[in-house]
Amino acid sequence: KDIHGKTALHYAIEKSMTKIVFLLIDIFTAPNTNRFDFFCIEDENSETPIHYLFKSFNEDYVSYFYKHALPLNQKVTLKTIFNEPTLINKVIVDISKETENSFDSDFSKFNSSPFESQDKIELVNQKETKIIKETFLTFAIKSNKVKFIKFLLQNIPEIDPNAVNSENQTPLQISLTNPIIFELLIEICCQKVSSSENDRNDLDVNKNEIAFSIISIDDSKLASFYLNLLLKCENFDVNQKTTLQIEQNEQKEVSLFDWFIKKINIFDDETKNAVIEFQKAHG
Repeated sequence: KDIHGKTALHYAIEKSMTKIVFLLIDIFTAPNTNRFDFFCIEDENSETPIHYLFKSFNEDYVSYFYKHALPLNQKVTLKTIFNEPTLINKVIVDISKETENSFDSDFSKFNSSPFESQDKIELVNQKETKIIKETFLTFAIKSNKVKFIKFLLQNIPEIDPNAVNSENQTPLQISLTNPIIFELLIEICCQKVSSSENDRNDLDVNKNEIAFSIISIDDSKLASFYLNLLLKCENFDVNQKTTLQIEQNEQKEVSLFDWFIKKINIFDDETKNAVIEFQKAHG
């Protein structure tokens, strides 16, 4: 490690030195070496070479590491590393402002490089700041890396499409800002009502009651699009319930179907009929 806590592998990934990246992965995963701990060395920003691999959004790097690391009996470790919210994009966010747009697909608003320290934003009132931690998947979604997200979901089963970031946001919730990614998650990770084939079947489309958020979207066309995608999913619960504030001082438990009927006029006829038919079929 140097004075910044970086190893040769940190720098090789950062500088896109592909041959050296592959060589170091070979060395650390060789049967007579088996030094998985080298991949977990943190730099001064608490980022490991594994963070750097995923932040590069380089499918070849991630695939090469995954194929070599998996035989090292590190499956549980990999699943934890991939899905635990970490400082992969260490940004101190001013929570007195809007946070929805705090993660741009490029990192220019924070630093010139995604590998530079992300915690150097000077804020006056430290009491109004917090650090948002991301999983590797939520980080890719907030970075709008559609191709890389598809690669992760199709090639690394340890990536959990339900793992939340430190704000308790699911990948599906975060992707409400990007219909392409939302549809991609549904298509790859959810068992369809009309099909027995699917890449994987591990997406919980009811988690964090996302359907209630969709029904409340102002854009009726977008709301219809998202809701129709949920209706394709075999595990979608149209009768799920949550507590909502109906009046200023009144909270009430309502079912999703009842809430949909209350908001039905914002949806197109196709969506109205689809929800009603789905509810009939699923009680």
